[in-house]
Amino acid sequence: MLACDLVVATKNCQFGLPEAKRGLVAGAGGALRLGEMLPPAIAKEILLTGSLFDASRAYQLGLVNRLVAEAELFDAVIGLANTIAQNAPLSVRSSLALVKAESEQARAPLWKMNDALLRRAIESNDALEGAAAFAGKRNPIWRGD
Repeated sequence: MLACDLVVATKNCQFGLPEAKRGLVAGAGGALRLGEMLPPAIAKEILLTGSLFDASRAYQLGLVNRLVAEAELFDAVIGLANTIAQNAPLSVRSSLALVKAESEQARAPLWKMNDALLRRAIESNDALEGAAAFAGKRNPIWRGD
């Protein structure tokens, strides 16, 4: 959802990046994108706690464009898409390119670091412990390696 241009969520959705609870890192771009989208203190809290938060909080943080009841989801998404589709395609594409340009250029060199940190986390004993603890429905015993 962090890589989406627009997000419509139902009021009962939950969001979060739980990788820290599993001995991993949000290495598919979650940490990079969250850091761009939110103030540092909020991004750090979400990443470091691994806690879930509700759709209302996501909307307040600006991660969600529209918050709707589950029964209204399809109509809300189609309505938003139809509104966009009424605009000039070149204008829409150009506007998106401009909005994304700075963050994509700034993020490009960070992907190498992201990949190295993700590989390190995936190959760690903590990642194995996180998966085993999750599967065994127990608290993990972290070793930091």
